[in-house]
Amino acid sequence: MAPTIDSLPMTLEDVVPQLVHDTVITAERISGGRNSQLYKITCGSGRRVSAKHYFQHENDARDRLGVEFAGLKFLWDNGIRNIPEPLAADRENLWAVYEWVEGDGIDQDQVSEPDIDDAADFLSKLRDLTGAESSEQQPPASEACFSVNQILANLQLRLKKLESRPENSSEAPGLNDFLAGELKPLLQSAENWCLDKYAGIGRSAEVELPVAERTLSPSDFGFHNTLKRKSGQVVFVDFEYFGWDDPAKTVSDFLLHPAMNLTTTLKRRFSGEVYERFDNCGDLSARVSALYPLFGLKWCLIILNEFLSEHLLRRDFAGVDRQNQTTSQAFQLVKAQVMLARVRDEYEQLPYNS
Repeated sequence: MAPTIDSLPMTLEDVVPQLVHDTVITAERISGGRNSQLYKITCGSGRRVSAKHYFQHENDARDRLGVEFAGLKFLWDNGIRNIPEPLAADRENLWAVYEWVEGDGIDQDQVSEPDIDDAADFLSKLRDLTGAESSEQQPPASEACFSVNQILANLQLRLKKLESRPENSSEAPGLNDFLAGELKPLLQSAENWCLDKYAGIGRSAEVELPVAERTLSPSDFGFHNTLKRKSGQVVFVDFEYFGWDDPAKTVSDFLLHPAMNLTTTLKRRFSGEVYERFDNCGDLSARVSALYPLFGLKWCLIILNEFLSEHLLRRDFAGVDRQNQTTSQAFQLVKAQVMLARVRDEYEQLPYNS
């Protein structure tokens, strides 16, 4: 049974009724979020909405509420409908209310070719909004990098955070050995590979990607952030990192994302569909081949966020259980090792570029 409003935090009781202009009868906490708190709200009128409470901390400058709400409103105003409709927001108290999407998550083992096509089509629609009114007001996506040098600088910053973390005897062993003995040597090889490939297609590592070749992107894009309605429509959710990005990153992240387990056939279909739809983005396929190992190594470092205190603050806010932190860190270290092995095996002959 869902909890009554009396048992919920005062912030929800005070803020959400004002946003929905309705009484709140029940609010059910939805599990699965790793950065924010999400509730399924049943109103006195009978309608259902979702209420989201956003994380904010002095060590995390991201405007998660502002980015997601404004981004979804921009997309909704431009006719995109396979997203949650943004309804209202209270920036001061970090709450926003969205349409409640009645649907189920997509089982990663059940992703179909039509699902892949839906994902490519959605990205194509975002690309088509490049010249839409107020599109220039959309921010860069979270950690957007528009040159090879910017990507390399981001990798070094993430690596430095892990290497300079305070000593903690409870940490899972092996992290320092992994960074020094495996990740850093591969990073050097991947950097040389990327610079050589970029030069081969007439690109400079220092020059930013032209605005005309950029695209709007949810950034954290994949079937882990989707719901499927009974009608079969795939709805894309979680736009906290939304903004302008390099489509080569969007493609690479989809192929690499550790939350998805897609077959080589489906990944090849996805990249082919995107390249066809993004045919006005120049040498996108060649740039994906060049940048893929750098984005793969970035995923290794993202996976290792479990070792950083600032990351654990978000997990605590979202209600993620971390009773056995050492076990969790050990698990993430294994995941990072698996990701690194994938990158090492794939990048010189990328199997997803037909």
